[in-house]
Amino acid sequence: MERRQDRLIVVDYRVDNAIASSLAEMGELVLFRHPLEEGALSGHPDTALFYDGTTLIIAPNTPREVVAALQKHHVAYTVGKRPSTAGHPHLAAYNAAGTGTLLIHHTPFSEETILQHYRGQEIIDVTQGYTRCSTLLLDSTHLITSDEGIATRCRKAGKQVCTVLPQEIVLPGLPYGLFGGCCGLSGKTVLIAGSLKYLAEGEKIRHFIANAGFQIRELKEAVPQDLGGIFLWGSPL
Repeated sequence: MERRQDRLIVVDYRVDNAIASSLAEMGELVLFRHPLEEGALSGHPDTALFYDGTTLIIAPNTPREVVAALQKHHVAYTVGKRPSTAGHPHLAAYNAAGTGTLLIHHTPFSEETILQHYRGQEIIDVTQGYTRCSTLLLDSTHLITSDEGIATRCRKAGKQVCTVLPQEIVLPGLPYGLFGGCCGLSGKTVLIAGSLKYLAEGEKIRHFIANAGFQIRELKEAVPQDLGGIFLWGSPL
């Protein structure tokens, strides 16, 4: 694949070499490390970045190298009012799932700038603070989630939902991860940090993504790993 200079990718600083190499073929790869958090979530960009495919809202203490890369690639962003600090629920402030017209989050945890952006839009309030990590929101109608509470609320709101058990998702330092954290979205392409064939529900997920009109790019022949999301800007894949 030809590397696109206009494409920026932000991912966990602990990403393994195989996935990093696959991503680096697509564009400039920048590694994220949280300024305060230690442990399993310390490299997860969804603790400081909220991106709905159009609007980017970042924590004021987002690492300087990430901010510099956003500026280099002329990615427009808004700086939130609240820093991303260590521990729960502070790490969940930016961990919302959104499209241009829909926000899914546990709104008592939501950073104020995100809520203001969605004023007048559809908001589904759920009990899971780590909504982005739990959920791959394909569009305003289709989502895949590891959280049954999110699935229930979204089905009641008329959404098409595919659920996936989280126990097979790898997250070093914790018993398991969450499906949304394995994924990134670029245009109509879903990136997965691993391969669906290693999940018992992999074929169900594959069919759901295809039926929603998206294609899949698997970055490694391995069990999918929760990286806190794969964030991409620039020309669609």
